[in-house]
Amino acid sequence: MNRKNLRKEIKKNLIIIPAYNEEKSINKVLNEIQRIVPFYDIVIINDGSTDNTGKIVNKCGLELISHPFNLGYGAAIYTGFLYADSKNYDAVILMDADGQHSAKDIIRFIKKMEEEDIDLIIGSRYLEKPDYKTTIFRLIGHKFFSFITSLILKKKITDPISGFKMLNRKAYTYFIKSDFSQSEYFDSDILILLGLNNFKIGEIPIKVGIRNFGESMHVGIKPVSYIYKILLSIIITFLTYKFKRKQ
Repeated sequence: MNRKNLRKEIKKNLIIIPAYNEEKSINKVLNEIQRIVPFYDIVIINDGSTDNTGKIVNKCGLELISHPFNLGYGAAIYTGFLYADSKNYDAVILMDADGQHSAKDIIRFIKKMEEEDIDLIIGSRYLEKPDYKTTIFRLIGHKFFSFITSLILKKKITDPISGFKMLNRKAYTYFIKSDFSQSEYFDSDILILLGLNNFKIGEIPIKVGIRNFGESMHVGIKPVSYIYKILLSIIITFLTYKFKRKQ
């Protein structure tokens, strides 16, 4: 499937990029996206950056939405969803602003969703033989979340906390209307929420590069605290779903 055919088959897609202090990487990320998939719209959610992230995006002439201060990853994604809904986009692709995600994988997301009619596609670092480099503690944490998520959803999920994903309109608007909190651990929350509500979920293998610049949205969280909070968020999302079903 070439780019020309993809453009004809996909009506209207939006790439959402949450960014917090990514002045050293954002320009390269945006240039790569525009080179690989120049026919897709992009919106950058500047989540209260204190550096020149917003100025750089403005110079690129792309759509920019800025929070007055840092509201967190989940709030940035939620803002992106609201924007997509207001413009009636058929699907959204979520990417990080730090350069670790490759724009080349966007084509694979589109092809997967078109061929299999999936509501949510996760870009997995572990679906194939992984070359993703991380600490042993984080790797154990990722495997643990994979086990818990797969157990809850009764479906094998290899990378439940991946930030590279694609959702169709049905999926992202459902999240908007669900009244779930915009937590820092959005990636696991939306996966549990959509999976429990019978949305179709799939994965594709992706390559993840090394972060060279910028400040991660998860920086400063100690590994144990990070795992504890994501697990707590998964449990809360699961219990909230169960409670709402009984009402």
